[in-house]
Amino acid sequence: MKKLLVATVLVGVLTMSLPVMAASPTAGTTLNPSSGSSSSSSAPATTAAPAAATTQPVTVPAITLNATQQAASSALASTLMASGQFTSPAAATAVATSLTAIGDAPELTTESMTATALAVYNGLSAAQKALIQQGTTIRNLSIEEVVGNFVKADPSISDSVAVAWNALLCASAVDGKSGNIAINVSKPSSAVTQSALARAKQISSSAKLLNTIELTPAGVKNFKSLDTALNVQGITAKDSADTIEVLQFYNNQWISVKITAFAKGALGIHLEHPGPIMIVRKK
Repeated sequence: MKKLLVATVLVGVLTMSLPVMAASPTAGTTLNPSSGSSSSSSAPATTAAPAAATTQPVTVPAITLNATQQAASSALASTLMASGQFTSPAAATAVATSLTAIGDAPELTTESMTATALAVYNGLSAAQKALIQQGTTIRNLSIEEVVGNFVKADPSISDSVAVAWNALLCASAVDGKSGNIAINVSKPSSAVTQSALARAKQISSSAKLLNTIELTPAGVKNFKSLDTALNVQGITAKDSADTIEVLQFYNNQWISVKITAFAKGALGIHLEHPGPIMIVRKK
């Protein structure tokens, strides 16, 4: 595992896209396909930290599943496709593969992610560390967050949790096609976070903002759709659109994001635009 982790880290460092990963969260293979909801709200214009520029899509090795996991993933993909939340089998397969892989992973916590990421960082060369440090500015993250490709629980947000995209566990489909394109994680600006906090209060008085995050397919300038799964601490298979909502800041307002599946520690999402997203627990 350590060798594979370091090898995947080096893929990101050498392409300057920095799609790297560390420990991951718990998740189960039991799915709860979501029926998305819609809402929008005006918010002040803000600018999030951009992802690092690349000249072509950056791919990562396909997720390795054993025979049992492959069978489970195939069954989950069929269930998801039948739910009507996906427009292509590749998109459903990307999310099913992610949830199956996440099911055998350790629980996601800020502490475990930080420890693993720093251990990997300490083993990099000076040149590689310099690129990681550049990524902290570009992506508005700490060194360990860049290496781990995650956003820590935000101390300025009550009940905030860690959120990650781990290339060892998470697959993606861009524009309905599989391609193992890496997804870079960035932290939106503080202005976006404050706007998200205000928007969460509009949802309900008891709503809790779990975190804000931005996802960028590495080396992809534009996309019509992005299907993937996020590692989100505290999500369960019993969650639904009644308890969890995802919104995206687009054209100066918060718009609804389709949630395609729930599992323990994992959240399937479908994006149609670039831009920061907020994850809210409604109850």
